[in-house]
Amino acid sequence: SGQKFDAKKYYAKEVERFFNLRDINPQTITDEVRNNYYSDFQNAVSTIDKKSLEISSISGGRYQADFVEVIRCFRKSANKNQTITAKVKIVFDKNNRIIYHSSKPAFAKSFGEGNPKKT
Repeated sequence: SGQKFDAKKYYAKEVERFFNLRDINPQTITDEVRNNYYSDFQNAVSTIDKKSLEISSISGGRYQADFVEVIRCFRKSANKNQTITAKVKIVFDKNNRIIYHSSKPAFAKSFGEGNPKKT
């Protein structure tokens, strides 16, 4: 459940970027995810294209992960099923905490009709 998400488990005390938010802390990320993401992106299922995963070492003991993510969900604001394919960049600090997390659409978003069927 989204209400259990706690960014303190994954993110550093100071985060350079979380999607379109900059210079924030884990509590702000937790609030954003709980109050906005989970209410609009319902029944979201995310998969990572493992062949797209690239991990590289960068300065200061940090490392970067780049990959393609596909999210399938019911988008409440559009009242439609949606598939989003995005290029994701995540930078971890030397303590393996996220300090940078961005996602940019890689391809056009596609919408389907109606609410997804529960299985």
